[in-house]
Amino acid sequence: MIVEAVNDETETTPSRKRKRTETKESSALDNAFEELRKAVSHKTQRLQEKNRQLRDELRQERERHQKTEEELSQQREKRILEYKICYMQPDRWVFILCGHMVCRSCAGSLGTTEKCPICRAPITGYIGCYPFAG
Repeated sequence: MIVEAVNDETETTPSRKRKRTETKESSALDNAFEELRKAVSHKTQRLQEKNRQLRDELRQERERHQKTEEELSQQREKRILEYKICYMQPDRWVFILCGHMVCRSCAGSLGTTEKCPICRAPITGYIGCYPFAG
């Protein structure tokens, strides 16, 4: 009976050596966990910084795109309003049939007996209109 009690006690209480080993393992695991946490934190910071940089680049590209779109729109309008007959701005008069835009004085002077000075199509009349740059 005494032997059994001693055997039971040794089986249930860990030895000092085993306690030291468990403490060392626990400490090593804590250190490894701390290193992993630092590494993840560092990578998270780098990714957040990269995300900020990409957002800034995207904002700049959007601004550049908007500026380019505005310039393109202005160029389209300028091209539409460019007039090659008397070099005045066209007053939004369009020849019927061909659709070329002319100023009022050119439309009146050519009348319906002439041909369009741009494409040589016969002029059957002219109407007022508004240019569309879209």
